[in-house]
Amino acid sequence: MKDHIEDFIEKNREGLDRRTPSASLWDNIEQQLPTKKRKLIPWRTLAVAASFLLVLGSVGTWAYNQGMKQGEINSMADISIELGEAEKHYQSEIKEKMAILASYNKAEEVQIDLLEMEEFLSELKRDLKDTPKKDREVVIQAMIENYRSRVELLEKVLDHLPNNSTHSKLSKDETKSI
Repeated sequence: MKDHIEDFIEKNREGLDRRTPSASLWDNIEQQLPTKKRKLIPWRTLAVAASFLLVLGSVGTWAYNQGMKQGEINSMADISIELGEAEKHYQSEIKEKMAILASYNKAEEVQIDLLEMEEFLSELKRDLKDTPKKDREVVIQAMIENYRSRVELLEKVLDHLPNNSTHSKLSKDETKSI
């Protein structure tokens, strides 16, 4: 069969080369070809899917943040009741001594040192959150020592003020008993 087609082409070569197909021929061929319709996704479906993903992402972020907050330690009371009571005691002593210093207009003199000590305490709280429970005792002791140091600093300043040495010595005895 191949030989017949080749023979036909060789015999009629000139006639085949001179003729060109009409422009409408390609249009007719195109119309006869099967067409593939692209399935378009309606914009509403895309909007619903995007909304769903947005809500899912928001809920996931909220849940993650809630989980992170549960692990936070903002005060020693988050660890135990006793440590919380000790922290309240030291904070009230510091507040009381700062009020006395303020009445002498001397609070500004120790404010920088106390702020540095407070920043260190904040670092210890962050460290405590990241420290495994079995190793927290060292960090807790450092936090308590920070409170003690602040009380002692305030007591030393108060000792140098006139008419205040009796109050300071009483507070020292109270601090040592804890």
